[in-house]
Amino acid sequence: MNLSLDTILTNARELVSRLRRDDATADTAVSQAQFVQERILSMKQYGDDLAELNDISAHRPKTAILYNIQKENRLIR
Repeated sequence: MNLSLDTILTNARELVSRLRRDDATADTAVSQAQFVQERILSMKQYGDDLAELNDISAHRPKTAILYNIQKENRLIR
C-alpha cells in the first residue's frame, strides 16, 4: 500500500510540474500574441495615416494651381 501511495504522490508531483510548465508556455504564447496584435494595429494605423496624408497631398497641387490662376487674374485686371 505504501508503494502505491508513494507512486501516486510522485505522479501528482510530475503532473503539477507539467501543469506549471504548460502554464508558463501558455503565458508566453499569450504575450507573443498580444505583441503581434499591437504590431498589426500599429501597421493599420500607419496605413490609415499614410492614406490620409496622400489624400491631403493630392489636393495640394490643385490648390496651388488655383492660387496661381487667381494671382494671374488679379494681375490681368
